[in-house]
This record gives sequence, structure tokens and C-alpha cells, in this order.
Amino acid sequence: MSSDAEIDQLLKEQQQEGRVLQRAARIMMRALRTSADLTRAQMGERLGVGEETVRDLETGRRGVSLDDPAKWAIATNKDPRLTLQQIYGWRDLERHPRKPR
Repeated sequence: MSSDAEIDQLLKEQQQEGRVLQRAARIMMRALRTSADLTRAQMGERLGVGEETVRDLETGRRGVSLDDPAKWAIATNKDPRLTLQQIYGWRDLERHPRKPR
């Protein structure tokens, strides 16, 4: 049985990994937008959200869902599967429990 200290350490490691993945997703999403030469307002139009939402996702004021990077890839005519693989390192997206819709 694990001690409380071991459990606390595992939780801290998972939280850190989550923060790293959130940052990686934000960086990728901004790169998708800027490489498509889109303003935040234009990206928002493509996604059906406001410019503020795009800004908040890119800057970390709002958390990134698993689906967000895939939606941004589609909006910029990029491969969403490749985008998710680059961020999350998923090898087989068919086996992942939360595939993008």
C-alpha cells in the first residue's frame, strides 16, 4: 500500500504533466493560427467563438480541452490527428478514449 507521501508525489507529478501539456497545446494552437496568417478575430470566426476566447485559450486564461487543438487544426486546414500526436504523443488515436469530434 502506498504512503500518503507517495500519493502526494504522484498527484504533484500528474498536475505538472497537465500544466506542460496545456502549455504545449497553447503553443501549437497559436502556431496553427499564425502560420495560417489569421488574426485572433479571424480564427474566432472560423471556430464560431469570439476573439476573446481565442486570446484566452492562447494565453492560458482559459483551459484547453482535448478537442480544442483538433478544432484549430481543422480550422486552419491542417491534419488534426497529426496535431494531437505532436502535442500529446498519442500513437494510436483510435484507442484513445476521447477522440476529437
